[in-house]
Amino acid sequence: MKISEKKRLVLNFLKSHKLGVIATSGGKQPEAAAVDFSETSKLEIILTTLAFYRKYKNLKRNSRVAFVVGGEQGVTLQYEGLAEELSRPAFKKYYKRHIEKNPIEKKFDVMPEARFFKIKPTWLRYSDFTAKPNNIFEMKF
Repeated sequence: MKISEKKRLVLNFLKSHKLGVIATSGGKQPEAAAVDFSETSKLEIILTTLAFYRKYKNLKRNSRVAFVVGGEQGVTLQYEGLAEELSRPAFKKYYKRHIEKNPIEKKFDVMPEARFFKIKPTWLRYSDFTAKPNNIFEMKF
């Protein structure tokens, strides 16, 4: 399978899911949280959080994250990347798509403690265990 086909497959998979699990670490103990997300055509993950949540504090200390999507239908995406905090004006570039996918996220519009992140992929593994033979591949960025 060509790289462009792999990227398209991953992008379509991301588009078909709203919820993922992000793992962060700001110290000795890793922490995981379920989060709503959206995606960009560059396979970047867009998410919001609040300044008093553990994940925000961890992301400020260590921008390296792991992210997992899927699993319930026999297809998963394991994703590692670097998180970058976005200002409110920078987030506006992604706002329309993010809110269309996750209408509940509109609440962050008026919350001063809302924080916005873009995660750029560094590595991913796509695994489709329903395909015969299984369709499993990795990509480095």
